[in-house]
Amino acid sequence: MTEDIQPTQSTAKSSFQAREVLILLAVLIGIQVAAFMLTAQLRRPPRIAFMSDREGNLDIYLMNFDGSNVVNLSRNESADFLPDWSQSLGAFVFLSAQDINAVSLFRMNDDGNDSIIIIESMPILGSKPTWSPNGEWIAFQNQQDGQGELYVVNAAGTQIRNLSNHPASDQFSDWSPDGKHILFSSDRGGPRTLYQVDLDDGSIAILLDDLFTNATADWSPDGKLIAFASDRAVDVEIFVLEIESGIIIQLTQSPGVDAFPIWSPDGSKLAFLSVRDGNPEIYVMRADGSQALNLTNHPAQDAAQGDFSWSPDGLYILFQSDRDGDIEIYRIDADGGNVVNLSNNPAADRASIWVP
Repeated sequence: MTEDIQPTQSTAKSSFQAREVLILLAVLIGIQVAAFMLTAQLRRPPRIAFMSDREGNLDIYLMNFDGSNVVNLSRNESADFLPDWSQSLGAFVFLSAQDINAVSLFRMNDDGNDSIIIIESMPILGSKPTWSPNGEWIAFQNQQDGQGELYVVNAAGTQIRNLSNHPASDQFSDWSPDGKHILFSSDRGGPRTLYQVDLDDGSIAILLDDLFTNATADWSPDGKLIAFASDRAVDVEIFVLEIESGIIIQLTQSPGVDAFPIWSPDGSKLAFLSVRDGNPEIYVMRADGSQALNLTNHPAQDAAQGDFSWSPDGLYILFQSDRDGDIEIYRIDADGGNVVNLSNNPAADRASIWVP
């Protein structure tokens, strides 16, 4: 007669430990797979959105990093223009005009679907709508009250606020990195200079209270510095304001205008527009103003209105130029190499932005 073999306490314990090990291994493998997928997603080259009239009227388009797979997103008989992208919401905001007298503010997904009107039928705006860092608000400039006013509207279009509320001309410059303040320029006190408005309480503070013109400003990624252009030197040059101390540091010193400074994503460099060589060129310099390099170095009109931007990883700069006979969108390495015509179309392609 065969005896039934009963599991001992030690064998049961060993079996339980083995199951624990298998569960732990499964969890670790799952974490590694998730990390791999996240890394692969982060390494995906960013796409590029832009506006073009290549199909008869202005529409918003999206293309791959190399200019391939161009898709018309807005597909609208109206003129659709000046897109901005919110990575937080995964959505575009853009302007659409049925006629030359009024525009509407729209939002849509990156496939062009779920397009909704945020604000309908406003007077022509003075600048493109710009998402806050967290995607909660959209800042825009409006002529509704006669002069330029700075407004924000929430992503659903249910709250609209006039932040500047002054008979002077107020122009949007930049969001603070934390999304709590907006930098803008105004001539309300005399020469155009820089102000900031607190979104929580609406209070406005002047940042540069002097007799010089100060404009085209950009907040540093850490929120501690503001780069701006000013005529406080012999020519219009680029300066940096240390917000906490109020100290102003001059970065450029060259004949001609230097303006439109834009911080690199890591804050170590500044790209800017300069006409020191006789025509608009994009330069890059270190954050202390040293080692200025002419990136574009071409007799064409390159980014003449300050329309250029760093890629999210800081390796490339996107800009528009008429160097091939019509306005095209180009990508250039941040060290000045490998200029690529991305849009390559006889239509006017402009207002390009990165879409990570």
